[in-house]
Amino acid sequence: MDDALPDCPSELISSVNLPPKALVGMVHVGALPGTPRSSQTVDELVRSAVQEVWALGEGGCDAILVSSEARR
Repeated sequence: MDDALPDCPSELISSVNLPPKALVGMVHVGALPGTPRSSQTVDELVRSAVQEVWALGEGGCDAILVSSEARR
């Protein structure tokens, strides 16, 4: 199969087309609805995350990671 994923993480990372010294930004999504610290709707969370993505892109980031760790 031609579009199969690489066998190991290092092959996956090397298959991503980034510059040698890539700037990677991180978007931290707030607590999702249904979790104890939730205070925003899904639409509000998405709107905030998209604004962060745009700001990171305008700031020169080559890649962006997204994380939601506020589940406690």
